[in-house]
This record gives sequence, structure tokens and C-alpha cells, in this order.
Amino acid sequence: MKTPIRTTRHFAVMTVMALLLTATACTDDGNDGPGELRITPAGDVLFSALHPETYPFTVIADGEWEVKISPAEAAAWCTAERTEEGFTLKAAVNDEIQAPVEATVTVSASNGAEPVRFTARQRPLEIWICGSVYDADGTEMAAYWCNGEQTLLTDAEGNPAASTSTGGIYVDGDDVYAAGYLYLPGGITHGVYWECGRMSTIQPSDSAYGSVSLSDICLKNGLTCIAGRDGTNGNTIAQYWFDGDSYPLSDEGAVSQTGQMFMDGDDLYIAGRNGSMPGYWKNGSFVDLSYGGDGTYLTALLKQGDDIYAAGQYTDVDKYVPLWWKNGEAHPLTVNESANIYGMWVNGEDIYLAGSSGVVFDRAAAYWKNGEQTLLTGKTNGCLVCVAAVGKHIYAVGFEQNAAGNTVIKLWKDGQPSDWTDGATSAYAEGYFIR
Repeated sequence: MKTPIRTTRHFAVMTVMALLLTATACTDDGNDGPGELRITPAGDVLFSALHPETYPFTVIADGEWEVKISPAEAAAWCTAERTEEGFTLKAAVNDEIQAPVEATVTVSASNGAEPVRFTARQRPLEIWICGSVYDADGTEMAAYWCNGEQTLLTDAEGNPAASTSTGGIYVDGDDVYAAGYLYLPGGITHGVYWECGRMSTIQPSDSAYGSVSLSDICLKNGLTCIAGRDGTNGNTIAQYWFDGDSYPLSDEGAVSQTGQMFMDGDDLYIAGRNGSMPGYWKNGSFVDLSYGGDGTYLTALLKQGDDIYAAGQYTDVDKYVPLWWKNGEAHPLTVNESANIYGMWVNGEDIYLAGSSGVVFDRAAAYWKNGEQTLLTGKTNGCLVCVAAVGKHIYAVGFEQNAAGNTVIKLWKDGQPSDWTDGATSAYAEGYFIR
């Protein structure tokens, strides 16, 4: 057999290929350039103040990596915790009505990749109050305040909505919703509400003698849901309006009304009065909270965890006595004089009630913590519509009459007042929303 002859050229090519393969196999790719570093999702984040969100991130890196928060003072409210997939960004509750210093989040790797940076921000604690303010001519105009900044609500022509007031407010992102009523001659009212500044009207079913008054507003499945009552003086029906349709809550032939409302998941809660019975509706079914006869009124309603809380007052011989409920069980307070409740806050085991102590205009703005009363004003027509214990602070908002006889909306922070209106004319606080 003839043996094949390998040429020198063929041998040289094979030798070069072998050397190339050996060199490729021994090369460290990481030394040729920066490695990979990616985080998802990408972009800046915004935390709420009262119930801060948690943001999880996934880190993809071919090497060691770390995450840092800067500047140093930002670490007081913003922290990052390592996870198997990457890290979780968390924020502490912001108990101030100013935004904290912005945090820069930097993720860097040891493989030479360009660090990834983004900004974390947090909203200030926002206390929203709705009500009304009078102009120099004595015309009442619906308005709301956020941390003291006043916004007049307008009519369809863009003018301040004359002869209107609001009793309920709801905020979603940057969108503000409010509900109330429009005064007409003869003591008749039409329901009015605002969606992001646009005013709409709900007219009574009885156009000759009926009235509509709206008490609160929220979003249900992304659509506006409004609580109120419709009817004449001797027969008012508690109901709500959703996506243009009305849904009666109470029976005809009695005087019924609604108060605060909120959504909890898919459940709609509306406080009110079904004839002579105080209580609330859950998805249209009434829960009776009667206590002490016909003179019991429920003015606040909230849900925390699996528990339903409510607050109001009942008539005890010659005075109103505050009380609150937890899951239907009533807890009356002990008071020396008539008192009314308009707001409620639950902080763990602590129950806060906001309102007034005294009668008519001879009353003081007051709140109760677990039954112990704190007066914020003298008997100067003072009244609170809300109280909130957030972090190390206690906030309360209401109004007090000044020396000129005008009511001034005020915020009390740990008992120290600051004016939200100038007192040149009267202003009244009615509803609240805190986030």
C-alpha cells in the first residue's frame, strides 16, 4: 500500500489551527472588556408616604455586585435588602408633610460594567381637606386644601363654583375627586361632583321638590362611585351612583342618608343611616349599629386588616356622647358635656376620635385617644374633622373662629396650630383624605 505523503503546507495549517484552539480555550472573556450588569425593572421609583410600596429588583451580573444608597441622609428612609434574585427597595413611613431628600440607588459590579443608577423619591405625608370658603360678597364656594394649599373648584365655565360645598374627597395619583352639593333657591340642592377639575351635576328624581346631596366619592374598578341621598324632606333615599346609574340602598318612606365610603378590594362600604338605624352598607347589605335609641349617628367608617371600625355619637338624656364600634361592638366614651365626632383613626391598639366638645358655637376642637380627651382650642367655635397619628406625630385638621368672627381652617401638629386660610372670610372643613 502506498503511504500518503503529508505536505509541509498542510502540516503548517494544522499546527496553526491547533494553536488557535488552545489560545481560545485558555482566554478569560472578562479580560477582553466589561461584563454584563442589568437590573429589572428599570427607571425611577416613587414611594407613598403613609403606606410605602415595596419594589423588588432582579440583578443580572456575571460577577460580584453591590447596591448602595446615597447621600448618607437618604439611608434614614430608603433601604435596600439583598434577595436571591437581586434586591428589594423599601421606604419608612414619612410622617412629615415635606418630601425627604432624594435617594440615588447605585448598583455596581466587579466585572468592570458601567454602574446602574436611578432615583428613589417619596411623597410627603399629604392631608387633603375638602369643604368651602366664602368670598367677600358672602358667596360660598367649594374648595379643597392639600397641606395648606387651597384650590377653588370651578363650574363648567371655569369660574369658581358659586353656592357649592364639598363633603367628600378622594385622590388617586395626581387626580383629585370631590363630591358635594349646589344650593338653589327654595332650599333645594343638586348633587355636584368633580373629576380632575371637571364639574358634573346629579339632579333629583323629583324635579319639583326633591334634592340631591352627595356625601363622598371614590373609584370602583377605575370608575367614579358616589354616595348620597335623593328625595324630599320627608322621604330621602340613601343611594350611590356608579358609572351613570343609581343604586338605592334604603327603603322608601323614611329619611335616610349616607356618609363616608370606601372600597376594600371588591367590597364597597358606605356609612349612613337607614331610616332610624345607624350603620353601614357592605355591597348593598345593611349592618345595623343601633345603640341607645333613635338618637345615634355614625359619622366615620374604616377598615383595618379584617376589622371594621366606626365612630359617631348617641343621645344620652341631655347630651351627645361619643362612641366607637369594632366589628359591631359599641364602646361609649365618658364625657362631662355634649360632644360630636367627625373623624376616626386607628393606630394598632390606639383609637383616635376627632370632633368637638361643647354645643352649637360654644365648642372646642378636641380629639380623644383611647377615651382621653385633648382640647386644641377654647370654646371659640372650634371643631376637628380628622386626626391622624403617623410615626412620631399627631396631626389634626379643623377650624376655629377668629376675633373677626370668621372661621379659619387650621392644622395642628402635635398641638401646635398653623393657619390654612387667612381668616378674611370664613372657611369650613368637611371631609378628608390622608395618604
